[in-house]
Amino acid sequence: MLKAFLNWGKSSLWGHLVLSLVAVAAPLLLLGLITNIRAGYPTADLGMLVFLSILAAICPAFFIWYCVTAPRRRRRASHRNNSV
Repeated sequence: MLKAFLNWGKSSLWGHLVLSLVAVAAPLLLLGLITNIRAGYPTADLGMLVFLSILAAICPAFFIWYCVTAPRRRRRASHRNNSV
């Protein structure tokens, strides 16, 4: 099941977004919450913290999709079309 999830994550834009949210946004959000709680402000700027962690996850997901995955898929599709 995990392998199927990771394959979906590598092959679709939504998968890139979900994996990036899990791998980037969750640790950033946790780190920000720990920092705020240790500073004595448990809810200070919580909305901005959530927004910035999601933004930090979306940027690499779109970059990987449009610069790595999508060009590979286009090359593979054009190669299949040319070889037939």
